[in-house]
Amino acid sequence: MRGFEGASWGFVWPSVSFADRGFRFRRKTAVCAKASGYEEYEDERGKGFLVGREDEGRMSWRVLGSSFSEDARRRRNAEPAPGTEEGGVLWEIRDSLDAGDTTGAWIVYRQNVGDFSLNLFNCLLNLFGNLDSLDSADRVFRDLCDNYQPDHVTYNTLLTLQSKQGEYETLWWTYEKMIENGIVPTLHTYTILITAASRQANMELAEKLFLRMTLQKEQPLSPNIVTFNALLSGYAKLGDEEAAEKVADRMLRARVGPDHITLTSLMLMYLEKRNFPAARKAFLQLRRGNWVFSKGTYAAQIKYCALTNNHWQLGKISEEILVNRVELDGPAAVQLAATMIRLGRFDDLAEMVEYCNKSSNDKPVYGKHMLEAVLRRTLDVGGGYKDAVDAMDALPFFEYLWTTKYFNAVLKDANRKGELDLVRLSAQVMRVIDVKPSVATFTILLETTEPGNISYEAERMIKYMHRYKVRPDLVFFRTWLKLEQGQGNINAAERTLELMERFNLQPEAPDYSALMCECVRQKNFRRLFQLLGEMDRRGLQPDLVFVNELLNAFAAIGAVREAENFLQQVQRTSLKPDRVTYNTMIKLHARRGNLDSAERLLKNMRSPDRISYNTLVAASAFHNDFHRVHRLLRNMEARGNTKPDVATYTSIIGALTRAGEASKAKLYLKRMRNSGIQPNKETHRYIEVLKEGN
Repeated sequence: MRGFEGASWGFVWPSVSFADRGFRFRRKTAVCAKASGYEEYEDERGKGFLVGREDEGRMSWRVLGSSFSEDARRRRNAEPAPGTEEGGVLWEIRDSLDAGDTTGAWIVYRQNVGDFSLNLFNCLLNLFGNLDSLDSADRVFRDLCDNYQPDHVTYNTLLTLQSKQGEYETLWWTYEKMIENGIVPTLHTYTILITAASRQANMELAEKLFLRMTLQKEQPLSPNIVTFNALLSGYAKLGDEEAAEKVADRMLRARVGPDHITLTSLMLMYLEKRNFPAARKAFLQLRRGNWVFSKGTYAAQIKYCALTNNHWQLGKISEEILVNRVELDGPAAVQLAATMIRLGRFDDLAEMVEYCNKSSNDKPVYGKHMLEAVLRRTLDVGGGYKDAVDAMDALPFFEYLWTTKYFNAVLKDANRKGELDLVRLSAQVMRVIDVKPSVATFTILLETTEPGNISYEAERMIKYMHRYKVRPDLVFFRTWLKLEQGQGNINAAERTLELMERFNLQPEAPDYSALMCECVRQKNFRRLFQLLGEMDRRGLQPDLVFVNELLNAFAAIGAVREAENFLQQVQRTSLKPDRVTYNTMIKLHARRGNLDSAERLLKNMRSPDRISYNTLVAASAFHNDFHRVHRLLRNMEARGNTKPDVATYTSIIGALTRAGEASKAKLYLKRMRNSGIQPNKETHRYIEVLKEGN
């Protein structure tokens, strides 16, 4: 196994073979294992290959390929033999649970519970916990405690079940009971606990457990690869590269070689952090190893290849998946199939799609991804819509996917990414293969229209809709309005509102809001109030969101008088200004230097908040009205919910510093610190200026 230098971590993967240190790696099949020199082994446990190392006189046993026997599994789990009385009871209960007959399983259990040994109780605890529920496992555990003292196997089984179910509070309680009963935790116990702590993102607890394991008084334990992986995966999921790499360093110092789970965790972490050089080195080491990959590891490799456009490696991975019959989950299967289309490997794709549809638990929905892959392949080879149609004809097993739904999904995604070539190709293919567009299709295409041709293209699309018997909806017209208003075309936007009525679509208050904000930005106040009157005639009442949006537009251009006129007109209705309305008006008056008017508004508010006071304090300090500042600070401190914060003091200190009043600025700085308020970055900038002045 070749080594490589870690990308940004501080260790070097060993260049020597791990077999030299007593390790053997699993091969993908038994044939491959035999060809690689693994020792074939057969005893009462069944037939297999030795792939572990000798440790304290025991050989680690792992069976490869299909030679794993029921007898070997039974012995691995310490189950009683089927020929014995206990074995017969166990198999009868298992058969009932496999058949879904939980009641029958419990009848057999109750009839024989008085004769169970501790070993059989432990087997049943695991069986009921995995096939039924934790409640059933708790019942078995209580019966066990009535007859025997639970041992470490009992507690480990229970902890494993609770960890799988995510019952972490119960898990920690079980661990405490284990310690209280004098049961010494084993390496397996600590591995379960560290895994649970990592899943909860409580890495401080995970490290404490790891340290406690190695310093255990009764019997210090050496962590194995599973324990290290549990700790490393926790840091990897949090994106803590430095901590994860330190765990990898500790692994090598402990002479524990990384496995495919280690490398997968590191690779996924680097991909999330966009550290592609490090991810590449982890990926290459993963591919050089001779491990039997799980579907999760394959999914991680597919993700890496997709993000880095490594189509050659993805082709090799697809071959392995087909040969080894790996049951991929939906997202990985979709990603793999889409990439095979991009590579033009249509023959292999038919088998991949058929297999993934049969094997995947969540039945991947290929639609959008498969269609997008066909279109992107056409663009990759510089083809046109005819080439795309030919490629679609070569994929008859995807014919049911060429629908309006999936074309709209591709159009929407391409529009969001600004890929106009893909948008145009999709629209052309839809027309050629006679896929009926929906109003959503036309809406997406309208969003891609060039700014100068919005009205022309929108009216042209309405004619096409009539041809396809599609009726434009409010979303289409609102998209049209938004585009016209974005270009400042007030007259065109008004014509759009009139056109809506021809289709029996009544404009609503939000449709007028953006148009009126554009009138404010262009200072066309006459047209603004005409539109307001038109809304009134239509019976459309503006809400507070509408009012506050317009007031912000007035504040942006400093139009105080027009804002007050607008607010007075709104107040003639039943609408009452809220806190946001008052704060906007205070900000508008304060920016124009009308501090008295702003303060009157503040007093008229029922419950002014800190934002209201801070706005006026900042404006008063800016205009050097420090008497007003002092008065406002007293009022803020007198109220319970508006006490000065760092923004309040920073605006005052900044104004005094700019005015050359260094001594007063220092007094307010001292006052702020005495109030227990910590300076922010802006405050520190002023503090540096004050120090330089000294």
